[in-house]
Amino acid sequence: MDLTLNLCTSIATCSAANSSDISILVVTGSDRVNVVSAMKRVEILAHEGRHKHEWTHFLSIPLNTDSIRKQFEKFKQAVLSKCTQAQGVESSIFQNPNKLHLTIGVLKLCSDQEEERACSLLNESCKTLIKSALQNQPATVQVEGIEYMNDDPSAVDVLYAKVSLTDGSSRLQRLVDQLVKKFNDAGLIQEDDTSLTQRQYGDVKLHVTLMNTKLRKGLQSVEVDSRRKYPGQRRESFDATQLLQEFRQFRFGETQLKSIHLSERLRTSPDGYYASRCQALL
Repeated sequence: MDLTLNLCTSIATCSAANSSDISILVVTGSDRVNVVSAMKRVEILAHEGRHKHEWTHFLSIPLNTDSIRKQFEKFKQAVLSKCTQAQGVESSIFQNPNKLHLTIGVLKLCSDQEEERACSLLNESCKTLIKSALQNQPATVQVEGIEYMNDDPSAVDVLYAKVSLTDGSSRLQRLVDQLVKKFNDAGLIQEDDTSLTQRQYGDVKLHVTLMNTKLRKGLQSVEVDSRRKYPGQRRESFDATQLLQEFRQFRFGETQLKSIHLSERLRTSPDGYYASRCQALL
C-alpha cells in the first residue's frame, strides 16, 4: 500500500528534540482528511506488524531454588524411568531446571523506550499494587500437583505443576491478575497475547511449565503470521496418560517468592536463569 501515492501525502521521520534515539513519524499533505486517513493506515500497519512480532519479554517469578530444582530432577528421572513406553516422552522436552518459573504475562517490546516504560511501570507504579495485593505479608508458595494444558492426556504439548500460597489465600492470584491489567492498560500487554499467559475464567493460570514439546531436540521453527510453523515435521505431542497416573500429586516443594522479573526471552544470565531487564521485590 503506497500511502503517499494514494492519499497525496508525504511521510518522513525525524529525531525527537530531546533524544536522538527516538524517531517521530511526520505525515504532511495539503488536505487534512488525507493526512488523518494516512495516519490511521500507518497505525493499522504498525498494529499488524506488532501482532506478527514474536514476544520478546515476559513477567516472571523465579522458582528455581535448590530444593525445587532437586525435586524437579527426581521427577524427570522417575518419568524417564517409568514411562519408557509413553509415546513422545524423552529428555529434551523437559524444562531447564535453572529456568523454572511462574509466568505472569508476555510482552512484545520493540524498542529501548518500550523496555524503559515497562521497567518504570514495574519498579514505580506497581510498588503500591504489590504491597496491597500481598497485604504486606510474605508470599510462600507450594509447588504440587501436575496438570496439562489441553483436554486430551494422550496428546499433550505442555505439562505443568500447580502453584498456590501455603496459607490458602488468593493474594498471589490477585497480584498477578492486577499486574496483567496494569500492563494491559499501559498498552504493554496486548489483549491478543493474553492466551500466552494461559488465562482461565478471566484469571492468569498459576503454573510452572515442566515439559513442553517446543523444546524437543531437532525441532526447528520459523515465524509465519505470528504462529509457529515447523517445516518438514509437525510438533510432536506426547502421551501423558501413565505419567499422570503415576505422578499427578508429585510435590516439588515450598519457597518464599522474592521478586518479579521483566525477563528477556532469548537471553540467559550467568546463574542460568533468564536475563533480567529489571526486577521488583515482593
